[in-house]
Amino acid sequence: MERYVIHSNIVSTIGYDFDNETLEIESHSGHIYQYSHVPVALYHTLKQEKNACASFSSILKNGCPRMIVR
Repeated sequence: MERYVIHSNIVSTIGYDFDNETLEIESHSGHIYQYSHVPVALYHTLKQEKNACASFSSILKNGCPRMIVR
């Protein structure tokens, strides 16, 4: 999974698995979270946002299943 640096107070990198619609978000503290069933459009929005916090919040509001990887 290719990762992209995000400029945010919370998120440091994101990655996306297109086959499984899985978004990985790495926090500045080093925790990695995987979210399932995330639309690719939301991933592209996160990549383009100057501050990804608002879009990150919409993932939580949409109720995408989450798994803590690390």
